[in-house]
Amino acid sequence: CGELVAWHWMWGFCLHVWAAHRVNVDYVFDADYNPALGDASFVNAYHVYDEAVLETIVVLFSLLVYYKSTYRGGLPKFVSSLVDPTTVAAFVPALVFLATIGRLVHPWQRRRNLWRSVFKIVRAPFADVRFVDTYVADVLSSMVKIFLDGLWATCFFRSGDFLIKEDDDDD
Repeated sequence: CGELVAWHWMWGFCLHVWAAHRVNVDYVFDADYNPALGDASFVNAYHVYDEAVLETIVVLFSLLVYYKSTYRGGLPKFVSSLVDPTTVAAFVPALVFLATIGRLVHPWQRRRNLWRSVFKIVRAPFADVRFVDTYVADVLSSMVKIFLDGLWATCFFRSGDFLIKEDDDDD
């Protein structure tokens, strides 16, 4: 999750640098912007920064809640009286993982072209490939560690191991 947030910040930085040096990103990436439709899939760096800030706040807040729920006496008393802290510690990573999966699809207006490129990459021998598709393929090939982490997290959550309590007495 944190890796994808960092990637989102870097994407905004790339858009910012390209705009500062007057690179026509819409032309380079074959953007088919239709102003009559008000297509929101092509955004500038500041829109990407806005999304990255929101995602960063969610990740940092979830880290804080997880830390406080695993630390003895860390959660406020009114929260501890309502929910067992170990339950909070078990479900915070699962909720962050689900939120990350949701952000890969939502908002669909902005993610549609990304997924269109991913499907063109998969069908590359049989479909026409544009520069944007090769760029996305290059970025995806650099994200192998993130995909392995996602696969591990999927297996971890699907198996139910995140619900097993850890004993501190095993030391």
